[in-house]
Amino acid sequence: MGLISKILKSDDNDSNTFNRVCVDREVLESVIYYAKKAYPHEFLSMLDGLIRDNTLYITGLIFIPGETSDTGAVLHYDQLPPNTKFYGTVHSHPGPSAMPSDADLEIFSKRGFFHMIVRLPYTIETFKAYDKGGNPMDFEIGDYSYLKEEEFSDFFDEDDILTDDDNFSDEEEEFLESFDDIHKRTDYDEFSKNYKNTFYIPSPGQSDSAENPITINPEDLDDNNVIEINASDIKRGININLEPGMPVPRIVIKNDQDIDYKCNSEDDFKEE
Repeated sequence: MGLISKILKSDDNDSNTFNRVCVDREVLESVIYYAKKAYPHEFLSMLDGLIRDNTLYITGLIFIPGETSDTGAVLHYDQLPPNTKFYGTVHSHPGPSAMPSDADLEIFSKRGFFHMIVRLPYTIETFKAYDKGGNPMDFEIGDYSYLKEEEFSDFFDEDDILTDDDNFSDEEEEFLESFDDIHKRTDYDEFSKNYKNTFYIPSPGQSDSAENPITINPEDLDDNNVIEINASDIKRGININLEPGMPVPRIVIKNDQDIDYKCNSEDDFKEE
């Protein structure tokens, strides 16, 4: 199977159904290290892994920007790399309890299927696990690092290297042509011109801090996980609502064809 076909292929074995959880010991040791470094603030990360034979294997951590304090932690989920899958979260409590707070339960319900909390004194024995509803879960600890190596080996091998005699399948050709279509529909020079010459005009009662961001939900995306946003709207900011296991959407900035005005300076918006 060609490399592009592997990218397009959906893995039926990697569903969201599992009845057993196995966590790599090195993952827990890494969490302990970062939790101690972050103390007295909380540490928060996302859980990487895979599902095989109805077993969820947690094999790594996914780090994205965020802010932490002694009372909570927030991650910028919209900055997840494209096509990144995550299966839950792990964070530290700088106190004696590993019970989830109301804020934790809200994160659990939106950000995966398996969540972990480690409390002081930050040891293997002080980890607790919960499902997305906040119910306690059992998990096993072991060495599962080989799974990541197998996953990479299964995904790429020497047969994937193209030679002069190789031809793309119809599915692969269609996949490559989709990139050409996106490039043709994206005029970056024109977008830059519109962006520089379009000033943000707040709605009545709204401040200049863009408090009305564009919200992207899963149902707003097309079959290729793409959404188009007008250039004049981009200054409002973007809020992406991700579902567990869902890759980050591709955002295409398009020119506004139906703008009734065009300004060259802020003087064009003087009140009469």
